Amino acid sequence: MGVYLFNLAMVVTWSSLAVTLSKKSINKPLNYLGYVKPNSVFSFFVFATLFLVSALRWRVGTDYWTYERIFTFAEHYTITDFLERSPEYLTTLINWGIAVNFNDPQVTFAFYAFLTCFLINKAFENYSDNYVLSVILYILTLNYGSSFNGVSQWAAAAILFIGYKFILEKNFLKYLIVVLIATAIHSSALIAILFYFFVARPFKSKLNLIILGFFILASLFFNQFLTGLFFVIEGTAYGNYSGWFSAQDKGAHFLRFVVAVTPVILGAIFYGKIKHSRVDIDILLNFSLLNAMLMLLATKDFIFARFTIFTDLYVIFLIPQLLKIFKRKDYLIVAYLILLCYFAFMYLLLPVDSNLLPYRTIFIR
Repeated sequence: MGVYLFNLAMVVTWSSLAVTLSKKSINKPLNYLGYVKPNSVFSFFVFATLFLVSALRWRVGTDYWTYERIFTFAEHYTITDFLERSPEYLTTLINWGIAVNFNDPQVTFAFYAFLTCFLINKAFENYSDNYVLSVILYILTLNYGSSFNGVSQWAAAAILFIGYKFILEKNFLKYLIVVLIATAIHSSALIAILFYFFVARPFKSKLNLIILGFFILASLFFNQFLTGLFFVIEGTAYGNYSGWFSAQDKGAHFLRFVVAVTPVILGAIFYGKIKHSRVDIDILLNFSLLNAMLMLLATKDFIFARFTIFTDLYVIFLIPQLLKIFKRKDYLIVAYLILLCYFAFMYLLLPVDSNLLPYRTIFIR
């Protein structure tokens, strides 16, 4: 736990300096949405801190051994192996290239850690109006720890995250290219095509009520829902995912659903006060709603939590907007209370979540 707490402390320090020094800059560079962009030097330190803790881990994370085995066989891939791994050609190529040139599977983890941490931190720079709060929440919501698992899926999510600008610009063609690149890293990223059409709508709409009702019914009649889902994906490239569901013996912790749905409930209640806080507030609320509904299904079968990898990051942009409900004099107090709640969430789940403890480094192997 000490390494994660030290990592959190360093990220708080570097991100605070990044914002403080940027605001004192004469030119005050702005990010994509017109907010003050953090100082690039200290923002790099934030990235470096996140990257090093992730890259230097050894046998940390439930999926560590899976990726270690993949690396062992990657050196012997043939053309047939590449074709059989459709559509994840980039992941196959990356694993093969590292296996051929390096005799250490740790390089694979370092590569994905670099890609994921760099792109996510860059997205925070480009799209966040509260850089400090964003990077802190990235850790406290356990998204950072989650990236130690589902390694290639998190890399795909990071690619989609940096491509958020194309949703804002309503440029479907460019967004589709980003999705296809992400799909070449992890096939589940193809679902992000549906996200484009779902999120670019008013939050308060009849369609959202219909979708909300669908997910609630799917949760109540979960076995019947799975039967229908298996029928839909049978015979497709995603047919093998049916085995993932039957392999799971429990759902996600209910506290994860509570944490996911709370920002959506608050956003719905105080929509009138936050609807002008950002130009993309409806998009963020729609992403957050979808994230909460997927987490609801995840309480039945943990595999659905894997799909929240593609939606959870956008909630980090929504939370600072909820703070704007309060008067300026109360802003900091409420912000600290929220961070305290998320810290308690991390502290409670980290010891029992995804084999993240104890943290070990490559220097002790």
